[in-house]
This record gives sequence, C-alpha cells and structure tokens, in this order.
Amino acid sequence: MIFHRRYFLLWYPVLFWSFFQAGCAARLPASIPLAEEQRGEILAHYQSFQKRDCSIPLDADISLDARSFGKNWKSTGFFLIQPPSRLRMTIVDPVGRPLFILIAAENFFTLVNTGKGEALVGSAAALAGENEDFAEFRAEDVISLLTGRFLPPPFLLTDMRRDKESDTFVWLVFAAAAEKSHNILFDPDEKRIVRHIFADPGGEILLDIRYGPGEENSGTCSMPDALVITGSAVGGEVTLRYDLVMPRGVIPESNFELTLPEHYNIRRMEGDSLP
Repeated sequence: MIFHRRYFLLWYPVLFWSFFQAGCAARLPASIPLAEEQRGEILAHYQSFQKRDCSIPLDADISLDARSFGKNWKSTGFFLIQPPSRLRMTIVDPVGRPLFILIAAENFFTLVNTGKGEALVGSAAALAGENEDFAEFRAEDVISLLTGRFLPPPFLLTDMRRDKESDTFVWLVFAAAAEKSHNILFDPDEKRIVRHIFADPGGEILLDIRYGPGEENSGTCSMPDALVITGSAVGGEVTLRYDLVMPRGVIPESNFELTLPEHYNIRRMEGDSLP
C-alpha cells in the first residue's frame, strides 16, 4: 500500500474512501415499539423532513481531530459539496498548502498525498472490496452522512421505534439489504437527525455518528456544526467541525477534476473501469 495507514485516519469522515481498523464492539441502544397512532405521526414528520430541497452546493471550512490507538492528529481544511454526488476535501498545513486532496465525482475518487507524491485512484466499488462492510456506500450516501441527511434510495424505511432514554427521539431504521441496517435517531420536534448508527446483522455498531445541532443555512435546511464519529470500524474517535459553511451557486466541474503530475506514484484499484 503506497499510503501509510495513519494517513487514512484523516479520511474517516469520508467513509468509503478509508481503510478501516478493527476496534471495540458496541451494541445498538435500547428502544421500544411505537403505538400505531404514534407511527403515523412520526411517519408524517419524516416525510415532511424529506420533502425539503437541500440540494444546495456548499463551501465549508473544517477542522479534524482524530484519536486512535493512543495517537492524536489535528488538521484543518475545507469541503466543496455539490449534491447529489460530487465532493472535494482538502487538508492543509499551517500555512495553507494542500497536504491531502480527495475528490469524489459520481462513484469515482482520487485521493492524493502531496507530500509523498502519491495518489490512489479508482471506483467506490473497487475500494469497498478492501472492507466489505462498506460495499453499499456511494458518494451521495457519504454526502448525506456529512450533512446530517437521511440516505437516499435504495435505502428504505423498515421500522420505527421510540428511544428508551427519551420521550421525544425516535429511531428510524433503514436498509438497502437485509444484512446491515442504518439506525437514525430523529428529533421530530426540532426536525433534525441526532445520531446515525450503521450496524451489522448482530447489532454490532460499525459506525456511530453523533451530530451537533448546527444552524439553518438556507430556508429549513440545516447543517450540523460538528460530527463525532466512533464505532468498531474506526478504532477510536474522529471529530469533524464545520467552522464556516457558505451556501454557493453551482460549483464548476473543474473543482472536481485533478490532473496529477507525471512523477506521482499512482495506484489504481484493480477491477476499475475508469472514465
């Protein structure tokens, strides 16, 4: 592997581009069934939440704090997000020079380590082969997770349950396949996602994202101000903070294109059909 594993620690928030480490297992929080009349009310809140048009391009300054295996990394950078499936993430050094660049356009990505002159290029499907737990993730799913949204189709709502520790919050359970589930803690009063847990069939938490409240940045669409990411796939804790979020017009496609220098050591994921 041309990238040392510690460099991939920076990319935990960008889920399917990371090679994950094993950590301690945790189980899904306790919940209780909803009464039938409650289910109808919660479903209406969910459908109202989903009808919002949140396809707004965003330019965000970020900071990352990653703790894993007794080590700590702090970095700053920025996101460019063009929904539904274009993302650019740049991590910079203290004087603003790019250290790492990740570009995802549709379901292809380029991950660059400028200091080492290295790049990893391929498709999400090929990279998912490195960890089959995340094989179903697409670029649009990662953008939904980063912005505190529900996952788009083919993820379907399969169950609704009341959180055992709260009279207000409810768990909405989604799945695209029977093996794994996305358990989303939803606050119907505040109309925001509080927590997102990705779990295996036995209920082990692979990925656990807790969202800060954030503020509205366009109409009724809000962005979390921070994400705290844990779970057995992370092997530690990553905090992603949105220091400044600016809605934008359409971001030029050139921002999601990158020409690599000829001297770079480029690893192409086997089995890709690259454009």
